[in-house]
Order: sequence, then structure tokens, then C-alpha cells
Amino acid sequence: MQRLQTSALSGSDVNEILTISYEMERNFEGIASVDRALAILETEMQSTSSVFFELDKTANVFVESGSHGVPSSAPKQWMDKYHLQDPFVSAMMENVEHKFPAVSVSSELVRHRDYIKTDFYNLFLKPQSIYHVMVVGLLQNGVPMGLFGFHRPYGADPFSQYEATKAALLAPALAASIGKVQAEEALRERDWIVETIAQDIPFKGLLILDDKFAVTYANKGARELLELPSSGAIAELQLPLELHSACASLLGEQPQSEYFNIQQLRAKVHLFTAGASETTKEPRYAVYLGPTDDTVIVESQLLRHGLTTREVEVVQLVGSGMTNPEVATHLSISPRTVQNHLRSIYAKVGVHNRTSLLYRLASND
Repeated sequence: MQRLQTSALSGSDVNEILTISYEMERNFEGIASVDRALAILETEMQSTSSVFFELDKTANVFVESGSHGVPSSAPKQWMDKYHLQDPFVSAMMENVEHKFPAVSVSSELVRHRDYIKTDFYNLFLKPQSIYHVMVVGLLQNGVPMGLFGFHRPYGADPFSQYEATKAALLAPALAASIGKVQAEEALRERDWIVETIAQDIPFKGLLILDDKFAVTYANKGARELLELPSSGAIAELQLPLELHSACASLLGEQPQSEYFNIQQLRAKVHLFTAGASETTKEPRYAVYLGPTDDTVIVESQLLRHGLTTREVEVVQLVGSGMTNPEVATHLSISPRTVQNHLRSIYAKVGVHNRTSLLYRLASND
């Protein structure tokens, strides 16, 4: 364990740490900020290279988020093969578990004669001209969220307690900044999903699930229909296993939507994959829910508005939750024809989109 000696810091050191912390928290905006932070911290720690890895709490694995001065292949190599052999990360995690400052320094953890015999040093660090290592763990509410690693070559001075103390004092500001970015990215992704995928969907309930089927968004309707708690942590909501099965069935399959019934509910799950938005890196699932009879529209109600037989068919299929391409496939017509039918229907009913259409017809207005 690296003991922190705050008494070794001068007043100017403390002011410098406060200034850096303030700048990090104020200017941290996305992944580019990680690169800037690494450059600043390298200078501060007098290191020749550095890396930053986030901890995916769901899968309990580290994910590369930034690097500076190391080969481009090194972070993936570490994640795939060497992170379990890394004594500095093991020490950092142990310090966290015992509520100690999460800073690990190679010179205090390993003896030179043992260190230079390890595959971790000879096959991984040495080819990168890395000998001295300092790992700084980041915590969020006492839970590990990631780590910074700083490096120096053989022959350079080892990282000192003075530098470890400065790193430990900077860690809370870094954790707060990165946590802020993560929260903002999650919010942007959710908003994009709700705006782009969920618009004009006639179902009452909407859930957004991540690639591990954890809930990232649940509207009031979904909570009511599934009898979920109206408050509390979103990610802790327990969903029926049928939902997981429906989502899993879409991976690698076409089409990317599936209808099913669950607990007397009519449901549709839609898969959208990596690249759909700037913040979406993994598969996401939109799950639409409604009572099995909440979109039933009486045919006489449709005819009262002067709809043709074909337009009645289109409305009934839209009311069941189908998208325009799905309606087109079902009726053996083109999506453009479906859109033309909808324009005519909107004009006759006096609405501008499918949500308003279904609400107007279902309410007998």
C-alpha cells in the first residue's frame, strides 16, 4: 500500500492540485477530454506514457477509454491477455476493498529481481520501454469506476510518495469529471432513442434496455403495465424473463422487431445496433408495451371518417404496432404507398401523425 504524505506537499503544490482539479471538472467534455487529461497528468507526474481504462460494472471488465505514448495495440493486448497478471491493478483493487487510497507504485510492490522474471514485464511492458508504473484508481460512491496508469522507462527515477500523494488528491476530481461525462452520454443516448425510435409509437409503455438487458429508461406507462416500482434505481428493475428471451432472439436475426404477448400485454421489441447514434456503441432494445386491447379500433368508427377499405386495413395494422415497412410487407404494397395512405387518413381524421390518429380514433372523438 502506498502511504500518502500530505505533509510533503507545499502550499504551491496544493494550489496547483486545486487548479488542475477545477479545470478538469469545468472542461471535461467527452472522450477528447480524456486525451487532454492524460497529456496534463503526464506532465504533472513526469511520465513518458499513460493509459485510462473505464470499468464496465455490469460485466466487471476494464474497457479502454484513452491512451498516450503507448502502441495502439497495447491497451487491447492488456485487456485480452495481461490485465489478470498486472500486480499494480491487483494492489489497487485490494486497496479499494480495504478503503485505502487506490494508488499503486511498482517500486513499492515488486522486487526488481522478481519483477524482471515475469512474463508481464518481459513480454508486455519491456517492449514498450516501460519499467516504473503508477496506477491510480478512481472511485464513484466507494465503488471502482476506472484507473489511470502512468509509466517511466528503465533507468528513470521511480514514482515517489510525493507524486503518489498528488495523484491521490487529484483522483476525486477526475472521478467526478468522468462520472459526469458518463452520465451525460447515457442521457444523450436515452434522449436519442426516445426521440428517434419511440416517436409515433402507439403503445402506452416504453422500456429501453442495454446490451445486458438492463433497463436504462422506463416511462410511467411501462412501470404501470409491468407493476414495477414507480421510483428507485432504473437499473435494478426486475423484468420478466420473457422480455430477455425476446430481446436475445433478435441478435443476428432479421427482421429486427418481434411481437409477443406477456402478462396480458401486447409487446413489441425492436433491436438497433452499434452506430445508430454517436453515443450508441452496443446493441440497444426498445420494448413497447400496451394492453392487448388498447389499440383495438372499431371498423365502424373508421368508416365514419370516410376511410376506404384499404385505409381501414392500414389503420388497423398501425394500431397493432406495425411500422410502415411492416404494414407494406403485410399488405404486399410499397412503403411509399403506405405513407400515401397515411397522408390521406391523417387529412380525413384531422391529425398530423399516427399517435394522434390512434388517440383520436380510440377515444371515439
